[in-house]
Amino acid sequence: MREGSLHKDDRGASLLAVLVLMVVVSAIAVVITGITIANIQMKEVERGTKKNFYSADEIMDDLRAGVREKAEDALETAYADALQNYTRYSTNGTGVQEAFKQKYMNGLEACFVDTAKPQTDTTNDAGNVVYRVASYLPGQIKGCLKDSAEQACFSVPSADPKCEIDYGAGTFTLKGLRVTYKDAQDYETTITTDLVFSTPQMNFSGQRQIQEFMKYALIADDSIKIDASNVGIKGNVYAGANGIIANGGSATITGQTILTRGDIISQGGGNLTVGDAASSKMPSIWAENAGTDGKSSATLTLNGNIYVADDLALNARGSKVILTGNYYGYNYQKNYGDTDTVSSDADFSSAIMINGKESTLNITGLQTLFLAGRTYISRGDANSANSDIPMGESLAVRTNQLAYYVPMQYVDTATNRFATSMNGVAYDGCAAYAQSINLDKNKLEGYLANQQVVPYYYTKGVNYYLNFKSQQAANDFYEAYYNANSTKSGSLASSYADQDALIISTEPGKALGMTMRGNLMYRTKPDELFSEKSVTIKPDKWKNQEGIYWDYCAKTAVQYKALQLSLKDEDTRATREQVRLVTTDSSGHEVIDKSVQPMFDELIDRSALQNVLNGHRDASGVTVYSPATDVYLIDAESYMLPNTITQGIVVATGNLKVSGNFAGIVIAGGTVSFDSNATLSADKLLVMELFEEDQNRETPLFSQIFKGCGKKTSSQVTGQLDFDSYINYDEWKRN
Repeated sequence: MREGSLHKDDRGASLLAVLVLMVVVSAIAVVITGITIANIQMKEVERGTKKNFYSADEIMDDLRAGVREKAEDALETAYADALQNYTRYSTNGTGVQEAFKQKYMNGLEACFVDTAKPQTDTTNDAGNVVYRVASYLPGQIKGCLKDSAEQACFSVPSADPKCEIDYGAGTFTLKGLRVTYKDAQDYETTITTDLVFSTPQMNFSGQRQIQEFMKYALIADDSIKIDASNVGIKGNVYAGANGIIANGGSATITGQTILTRGDIISQGGGNLTVGDAASSKMPSIWAENAGTDGKSSATLTLNGNIYVADDLALNARGSKVILTGNYYGYNYQKNYGDTDTVSSDADFSSAIMINGKESTLNITGLQTLFLAGRTYISRGDANSANSDIPMGESLAVRTNQLAYYVPMQYVDTATNRFATSMNGVAYDGCAAYAQSINLDKNKLEGYLANQQVVPYYYTKGVNYYLNFKSQQAANDFYEAYYNANSTKSGSLASSYADQDALIISTEPGKALGMTMRGNLMYRTKPDELFSEKSVTIKPDKWKNQEGIYWDYCAKTAVQYKALQLSLKDEDTRATREQVRLVTTDSSGHEVIDKSVQPMFDELIDRSALQNVLNGHRDASGVTVYSPATDVYLIDAESYMLPNTITQGIVVATGNLKVSGNFAGIVIAGGTVSFDSNATLSADKLLVMELFEEDQNRETPLFSQIFKGCGKKTSSQVTGQLDFDSYINYDEWKRN
């Protein structure tokens, strides 16, 4: 019984199983612990390695930053050279960017290359070096690391480190730069790379900031006076409110822009030519009025795109005016805003009038004749009690006014209508007058307003003229009048317009005449009887903002104001709502004033100018100071520029007289006049060079007096450049 009981007892096997399980678990625990410890050790090694790598990489970045500083110095030097020699590089075929690239490569060479060691050059057919392999100075590059501990990490892979210069591509490569970093735990990382410098593509024309005034030969804030013979001005010209006046003198003014706030006038036997008919690019001529004046004959020749805001008037007897190119008399109202309407004021209506006897208006050289306004019998001065009396033509001769004149015998002066009685007897003044001008009474009355005539007062009494119900009615009247009285009117007109005047060529493409308001008087060959030509553009083409000619006139008027203010085609101060230069009088009324916002103050900082001039006045208070070669600052009421000054920049606060031959730019706060045979020529390149040289000085000598021309240095440009993108790693390796 005892033996069988013993075989059935399994408590010892359970204990054994537990012991075996414990052994297995312990073994697994040992393995896991070992793996964990190994993983921790691996992580620690990886962390140490990464930390070491980042430290090495940081040293390489510091090296790149240090080298970048030296490259910036080379870039600034090359950029300054490109600016200062822009003209030479632009004209000798080298190209500014190409010259800049060569200078930059040369600057990097001077900084890093070991010139004591031999170089290997590749040349082109012209013998110029296009590729160079040279040695660089490790110590020079090592010195770019500011920290001595970092310097100890720098090395090169060979005893003769190389650099490669590709002049064509504009790249400079330092080969095999090496940084080795070893930390306290003996972790070590080595980074080897080439460092490649590329030449930035620079926009030199944009950085030079060429000011519009630098393109001018002459800027006279008051006027240009020609009272000497054989004066020559070559280049753009600006004159202020008192215009360009040839008073007994002779001159030729050629340039792409001839601009004045005032009038272009030849008088007193003067002979003035403005614009160059032979120029490949047609010049632009801008004025308020143009023509001749005075009691002596005078000649005026205008060649180009001629923009006249008001009138062309031949007032001198024996006048000779020659127009070549395109003539645009573009105004017919004061302003061109949404609420502005067509003006009945002669001052705002562009037309052409021959007022002087035996005059010539030669328009055979015109391709376009465009007149937006009409002629008026003007009221005279602004304070006159008269109103401007509209006529039916845009181009007329003085004798045309007779068509509108009504002798007093036909007028009831109490009612300003035609008389209905005379000395108590019934009298039809309208019928009598109509008969005298060969028109039907009913047709005549159809043209007239209820107040049929209008008085015109002058020193000896009063005259009466027809008063039309509309401006179109004035056109229709004159066409009918001329057709009925052509022989008489043409004969009278011939005493003012000689045989060569008002000839419109019949050649295709010549003398395309267009008007917006009135008719044209013309002939097609000398000695031919005048004809009256109705070429008026239909009102629906111009009468409101949707009309193409309204839009053209408005844009041209805005452009003229912008040019008067800033010499530029656009200016925020010039809008369609206000195309005039205006001020306010003592009564608070708006008046046109061409002297406001003067150009001299637009360009010159008077305070800065006086700061430069302080300490340079002579005993009489006159200052003539040259702060830099070919730059002259003059503070005097009047000054004669001697013929020994032949080029550069002249700024005079008052009047200036040019006595010799000068090239550059003259800016005067008053009137500029000339001696006989004097010449003044624009030299934009010289002027720009003088400004660039001064702007790159540590302390500018004169450019600060010109608004918008303050100090500009190459560092300002490189500071705006993403220079890091032009310094890159190549063949980067980590060991």
